[in-house]
Amino acid sequence: MRWSLSTKVFLSLAAVIFAFGTVGLYSIYRMDQLRSNVELVRKGILPLTSHLGLLHRELKDYEQELSGTTRSDLVRLRSYFHNFSPFVRIESAEKKIASISNDFSLDNTQRGLLKSQYNKLQQLRQGGDLRGGLVTGIKNAVSVVLFEAPEARDNQAVYAALARAFVAFLHEERFEKARQIQNELAYIIRRIRKEVYRSWRASGHFMQGLNQVAATAESQAMLVTSIATGIALLIALAVMVWVNMTLRPLKRLREGVKQAARGEFIAVDVDTGDEIGQLAEEFNRMSQSLKERDIQLKNQRAELLRAERLATIGKMSSQITHEIRNPLSSIGLNTELLEEEIGLLSQNGQMDEARSLLAAIRGEIDRLTGVTEQYLRFARMPKPELNDESMNHILNELVEFMSSQFQIADIAVETTFDGDLPDINVDERQIRQALMNLLVNSIQSMESGGVLKLATCQVNGSIQISISDTGHGIDEETRSKIFEPFFSTKNVGTGLGLTLVQQIVDEHKGSISCESQLGEGTRFLIDLPLS
Repeated sequence: MRWSLSTKVFLSLAAVIFAFGTVGLYSIYRMDQLRSNVELVRKGILPLTSHLGLLHRELKDYEQELSGTTRSDLVRLRSYFHNFSPFVRIESAEKKIASISNDFSLDNTQRGLLKSQYNKLQQLRQGGDLRGGLVTGIKNAVSVVLFEAPEARDNQAVYAALARAFVAFLHEERFEKARQIQNELAYIIRRIRKEVYRSWRASGHFMQGLNQVAATAESQAMLVTSIATGIALLIALAVMVWVNMTLRPLKRLREGVKQAARGEFIAVDVDTGDEIGQLAEEFNRMSQSLKERDIQLKNQRAELLRAERLATIGKMSSQITHEIRNPLSSIGLNTELLEEEIGLLSQNGQMDEARSLLAAIRGEIDRLTGVTEQYLRFARMPKPELNDESMNHILNELVEFMSSQFQIADIAVETTFDGDLPDINVDERQIRQALMNLLVNSIQSMESGGVLKLATCQVNGSIQISISDTGHGIDEETRSKIFEPFFSTKNVGTGLGLTLVQQIVDEHKGSISCESQLGEGTRFLIDLPLS
């Protein structure tokens, strides 16, 4: 299937856009994952870790405060211990963990770690192990407080009951009982601190895991992005090469246009099947048309120059002939009168030499008269008077008329005439003159005798006349000049014989050509249109 140029360009751009679009989408996807991890750390894990770390430091401070047993230490605790609520802070941490699980996209491992951390803190706050460990058979302040608060079942409620009793004993300055509760509160805070520490460490490990995952994802993203970008660049390079190869015929087409501008009309070889190929086909057709038109114009220019040259020659010949003909006529007449006078005066044969000289003068006058007549026929070629004539009949009469010349020159004449040849509209006198000139040339070319072949046939709406001889032939350079006026290879003659033949054929809208090889003879072909 042949694709158009627009389709090729579209597919090329689509391939490049797809390649870089894929890279871009993957980069956006990885950046979104990285952003999600950053959001998880910034808005989730980091606040949780900070909250647990602060709670751990507060628990450690309160644990140290509860280690003091002097009266002044207890008095100082009385002023601010009631504000400390570790289980409220633990519940806040639970909410933060639940918010992280609900608000962020986590994998199963991350969700499991947070769930375990959440359950441990919840168990620390809502479990009932503290009450079971504190309620004993020993009658002390702790047992009394818990006995009086049967509703305090979970650890948070137990701590709250003991903390209220501790603060109350401090305000009542019952320091001995306060010290009994102080030790248990210190134990509870120590236990809470250890669990909070574990949760804080777990949050830190969780955040480190996220950092490692982010670093690994970043490395993978960089690797995949680099590979994808390299592939995209290779695709873009391939597309550039493809487009360059697709548009390469334009260079040949441009060179063809440049050569056409210089007058050199050549065909451009472009077979792409797309718009460039179609443009090249149209250019080749245009180039061929211009080439044919250029040849036609050259031929017309040559014909015009030849016509102008012949017209000039004809005008000059007419003028020269006119200037020579009248004196020759006068000289010829006076020569005849002089011959008669010499004949009358001659009594004893002493005037024979004078008569011989006069005869020679008259012969030269007759020759010059013949030359002037030929010039006049060339210069004053009349328009042909067309009538329907039989070309075979004209040729037969001409052969019969010149039979004595053929016999003298020892030339055998062979005729091959088409019996079905139709009549043709020609000027019989001019055609006869043209054919006679060709026959005379053939006789003169066969000095030692030979064969003269005459043939007629009908070809493509024209009558073709072939006259071939077995003479000495002519070379290529001479053959190119034989129809030029005054050109001749003989020592005698005007050089207008073949020019006159061509002029007659042209007047009949026909054509004449010559084929010849040195030593093999010459063949003239005349084509005359039937219509």
